[in-house]
Amino acid sequence: MRHFSRIVRGLFVVLLATLVPGVATAGRAATPGADVVKIRKLLENRQFASLTALLEGYQAACDRDIAYEFAVQNGFLVFADRTPSTRVLLDEWVRRFPGVWVPLTARAAYYNSLGRATHGRKGATDATDPRTRGMEGDYLRAVEDLRPSLDAKPRQLYAYLVLMEISQSLGDQERGALLARQALELYPDSYLLRYRRMTALLPRWGGSYDAMERFAGESARFAARNFRLRSLPGMIPWDQGRVAASDEDYPKAIALFENALTYALTSTVLYDLADSYGRAKMYDKALATLDRAAAVKPASPEEYGLRSKIAFAQGNLDEAVAHLEKMEEIQGLGSGEASETRVWESRRLVADGHALFRKKDLPGAIDKYTGAIRVHAKNADAWCWRGIAYDRTGQPEPALSDLRQAIDINPRLYAAYKGLDDALYRQGRIDEIVDSWSRYLRLEPGNDNAYVQRSGAYSRKKDQVSAVRDLTRACEMGNDQACFLLKSLPGGPRR
Repeated sequence: MRHFSRIVRGLFVVLLATLVPGVATAGRAATPGADVVKIRKLLENRQFASLTALLEGYQAACDRDIAYEFAVQNGFLVFADRTPSTRVLLDEWVRRFPGVWVPLTARAAYYNSLGRATHGRKGATDATDPRTRGMEGDYLRAVEDLRPSLDAKPRQLYAYLVLMEISQSLGDQERGALLARQALELYPDSYLLRYRRMTALLPRWGGSYDAMERFAGESARFAARNFRLRSLPGMIPWDQGRVAASDEDYPKAIALFENALTYALTSTVLYDLADSYGRAKMYDKALATLDRAAAVKPASPEEYGLRSKIAFAQGNLDEAVAHLEKMEEIQGLGSGEASETRVWESRRLVADGHALFRKKDLPGAIDKYTGAIRVHAKNADAWCWRGIAYDRTGQPEPALSDLRQAIDINPRLYAAYKGLDDALYRQGRIDEIVDSWSRYLRLEPGNDNAYVQRSGAYSRKKDQVSAVRDLTRACEMGNDQACFLLKSLPGGPRR
């Protein structure tokens, strides 16, 4: 049965008893969003006092004018990037500002993001799901931070968004409804809170389209105070469009997304519409839709990510990389880290390179692997196979350099050691081959093929004792090739 763990449920009960209802004033004037780049830099530079004041300012503005709720949300979402360095900085911020609500809510955003990553976003979970324990552990930490945060400041929008999302992820419709009522007493005309509640009422989260329609109808009386609420009924065709898109029925998805947009323009629907156009290879319409989305929500990572994928699909690598860099600047990814889009594009280029490699078009393969490295410099497979391709085209120095780079990135990449073995053998550098396989076997002592490869190097060195020892080890591990080779080596077993 879908439920909270006892500990998480208990904390929610205690937590909700402390919340103080209030009334928010509403406004409709256009307002600026959060300066996410500045927030990230303040955190990285440990300028915690300035960071605290900036986020307090966003919340104060939201309390005066609900249009600032996006500034609050986007400001705290900076801390949801799940990088280890962020956790270290958040812990330090909490220690240096004890009892202050801002760093506690920021760390809750981080833990909530970890919980979402553990569970995924497919639908509500249950106690039998093996991911539940880890997910609940992260959510518990988020709740433990939000309790003192809300004690310090009972009226804060983002804390409720996190709590509502946790209840949604754990499939607790009853708790989600209670949280929604509490939050909407504070911010009755909030689009983000009502959007979050509508999301929790989606069928895959245990709700229904009928329930969504009823809640959208209840919210309509606040639309005069917040025009964005007009979009809520469109969430039903939007969700239906996402189902169609997941089934790769892009014409149907496009029609449903266009229907959703008749209620109001929202960046979420526009991004999904642009994505469907892109997957249907209607690139001009995809880019035009992204232009519409930019007018609704400028400078978003989603926009740049989709633009990068479209440029990549069109073969414009320069433009794809430029969009990736803008996307990651907004997301605040640190040095050496890569977005999912960057990793995906790099892997696609490696796959293209492999196709050319199999056709013996080695220069073409090298070009694709080079593109993959340019997109994502930590792609060990790209370095490995470019090195192998260089070796096959008679370029030993770049081959060795690339293969060693691949091993530095992924010391357990067998293909890189095998490629290095081949490249070194052509130069007669047998001792280096032995050393290379010995390094690998220290990391992967259970790889029988690696013992066979090192045995070959020992055999070339005329060190038959070591060669027999490695083949015997591999044969005992069940390697048929090793058993066969043992019979042909001097000193091998007689059968």
